[in-house]
Amino acid sequence: MHIFVTLQTDQIDLSRTAAEGVAGLKAFLQFAEKGHLSVRPEDVQEAFNKQHLSASISKKLQEKGLEVKCNIGTSGFKVDVGIVHPDKPQQYILGIVVDGHYYYNAHTTNDREMVMPSVLKALGWNIHRIWTIDWHENSDKIINTVIEKVKQLQTQPEVKAESIAEPVVEPSFEPIKAMPEEVPPVNVTRKQNSYTAYTLTPISNANSETIYEFQNRNTIKQQIQSFVDTEAPISKSLLYKKVLHGWNTSRAGVRLDKHLEGIIKEMNIVQTTHHQPFYWSNNMTLDYYRSNDIEKRNIEDIAPEEVVVALQEVVANNLSIEEAELLRYLARTFGFAKVGKQIDTILRYVIDTAVQQGQVKRENDRIKLADNIHLKQTQLT
Repeated sequence: MHIFVTLQTDQIDLSRTAAEGVAGLKAFLQFAEKGHLSVRPEDVQEAFNKQHLSASISKKLQEKGLEVKCNIGTSGFKVDVGIVHPDKPQQYILGIVVDGHYYYNAHTTNDREMVMPSVLKALGWNIHRIWTIDWHENSDKIINTVIEKVKQLQTQPEVKAESIAEPVVEPSFEPIKAMPEEVPPVNVTRKQNSYTAYTLTPISNANSETIYEFQNRNTIKQQIQSFVDTEAPISKSLLYKKVLHGWNTSRAGVRLDKHLEGIIKEMNIVQTTHHQPFYWSNNMTLDYYRSNDIEKRNIEDIAPEEVVVALQEVVANNLSIEEAELLRYLARTFGFAKVGKQIDTILRYVIDTAVQQGQVKRENDRIKLADNIHLKQTQLT
């Protein structure tokens, strides 16, 4: 099926209408974009019945001259009210969460009080919580507090805020040591490093023919070893791509593939095989994962062992996490905004392998740290 539209899913604002048809259109377009349904039309009316507090807060804030939007996000962690930045109309300056529908439908206390605020703050949201009983007792005082907080955030040199263009709240977790509203965030060292790429020295007369010449065989071995020593674990496809780029060759056919494979077999390189081979430097211990910001790797070029480090980090710091949220967290961690079919397949393979090897355990659709497991990373076999 080919779908031609003039708008994106995030341009359909369900907070402006209770029509099931509009919700159905949004769900249909979202399925076409992402491959899964996250909004059910039959849930729209129920959600609206539970948003009276958000509507009251929004109305009073609008009376004070602020622009607001309600029910922001498409995952299970939504912002009830988002205040648009007065100076930057494409950003939110403050998000308000209330003890309403999304709060009481969280599966555990850990999800409500620790994971949900952490998810939103990690995404760059400035979060303010409003309790129903406080609102009914003194709504004017609460509104004044919110306005003062907005003014304070305006004076800060850098305000991290979620973009209005993409109001999709996807999970991303930071280590949590205390209730976010009561104690300042604790600085905890993450296991994420920057990706270090090897710079290949240009070779004169390098082309798709000279790469086969026998006198260049040792040069290619040295290049491969340098790439592996610097960028391991590195996938076969990414390694071949980098080597061929140095030889001014854009595509690897069957002949080139066999040529490079034969050279690698002559070398003492550690290899693990998953959906494709990955090459490791000797005696390497992987206890970190690498940012995907500088070196834009495809999901199939990220070693499962590297993904497991990120997986264990979030599970250990949040005690447990729903598997669906874990998939979105892992995708976000490695720089992927959406969980497409390929990403979903590989990440589920990583989770299943980690469960099979006893690194984590699965209980009722939640992933937990396995008993007696310390975060000492080992390679998947």
